[in-house]
Amino acid sequence: MKPGIVTWNPILKLLLSSGVAPLPLMEVFWGLGQARAVMTATQLGLFEAMAEGPASAEDIAASVECDTHATTVLLNALVGFDYLHRKSGLYRLSSKTRSWLLHDSKTSLVAMMGFLDDLFQGVEPMAEVIRSGDVSNFHHQPRSSEGWRDYVQGLGHLAGKLGGPVANRVPVDRPPERLLDVGGGHGMFSVAFCRKHPTVQAEILDLPGVIEHGQAMVEDAGFSDRVTYRPGDLRHEEWGEGYDVVFLFNVMHNLAPEECALAAEKAFRALRPGGTFVVLDSQHAGGDGNLSAVAGFNELFFFLISGSQAWPEPQVRKWLQDAGFASLKRGTIVPLPGLLMLTAQRPA
Repeated sequence: MKPGIVTWNPILKLLLSSGVAPLPLMEVFWGLGQARAVMTATQLGLFEAMAEGPASAEDIAASVECDTHATTVLLNALVGFDYLHRKSGLYRLSSKTRSWLLHDSKTSLVAMMGFLDDLFQGVEPMAEVIRSGDVSNFHHQPRSSEGWRDYVQGLGHLAGKLGGPVANRVPVDRPPERLLDVGGGHGMFSVAFCRKHPTVQAEILDLPGVIEHGQAMVEDAGFSDRVTYRPGDLRHEEWGEGYDVVFLFNVMHNLAPEECALAAEKAFRALRPGGTFVVLDSQHAGGDGNLSAVAGFNELFFFLISGSQAWPEPQVRKWLQDAGFASLKRGTIVPLPGLLMLTAQRPA
């Protein structure tokens, strides 16, 4: 996947393909503008103001208590970015905005937008980070309850789309009774696995600031009797033992190499013989050739927020094999590009 400038105008197509148009400027200028416009509109509640139907700029501004002219300018930018449509002076939501950027949508990304806005404001200036190479993991920085809430809910809404397909691809040698979901704070992968296997009780190990918000999501899903929480830092304590399945989802890209190796060892000790370990994470092609936009940006993004990266599949496999795991298999999941799913068994 390669984001970029797309046009259906044949003259502009010719300019873009000829190299005459200043593509770097266009991509950075409009890309940055789109990101800030969407996050700001979400923060202000502009999209919610149109949830019931088309509205004028004056009514939208009054609803969100903002200046009318400034609101109109932002609305028009969102029309240009295809997040809104305008007709006869009225603004309405585009289909992607209605699906993804309303609080009540089943696929809402509103919390994630809030988290990203907060995250990027808190990240050190990129040039300074690249000069020094010194990055502190954002998971272990002071964060307000609202910041943890947006983080947990944002990831949880994404996981809600993936949970079913992932649960269907986890191999088990008998009806599972105990699941350990390490770093699975929002609980949605545990909930999906509980739906798939009525026999299972799930336990989530995650940081204390995450737990109240994860518990609220699990309760809303109706699984608070089968999904419990244990506060702790996965790096510094043992995970337990005797589990049928252990999940480590979207965690390795926040760990240093030695921490990834240790996590694999802890997972091995936590499983009963014959139990299943499942790793789900952003994938990286590795090697020294070209990268996709997903792989390249993930590497930068994870470095900026945690000092780590998405790890190439051969490296992840080596950590699992060194820990003693066998029968490594790659799963295939479609809903979100750029994901790697590996399953492995502790030998019986």
